[in-house]
Amino acid sequence: MTLIYVMVVLTSFITFSHGEMKLLPEPFLYMIKSFSLTIIERIDLIFLSLWSIIVITTYVIFIYCSTIGIMTVLNSLVTASLRRSV
Repeated sequence: MTLIYVMVVLTSFITFSHGEMKLLPEPFLYMIKSFSLTIIERIDLIFLSLWSIIVITTYVIFIYCSTIGIMTVLNSLVTASLRRSV
């Protein structure tokens, strides 16, 4: 995965100048927009669809893990307070 990031950054630096990199919020999307195939006109939309799936699954995993962590902390607090009261 790191190799992919390095390749994207290097191609962004090769394609765009330093001034353009400051102006472009997402240089990789601008590079993808320049490509077109005969079947698929806008490859960037496919990239954005796949990227959003990856981001959403990462977000859901984060929410799930934090929920499990909060439940564990609250369970330990409740059990500790019950032990003190008995």
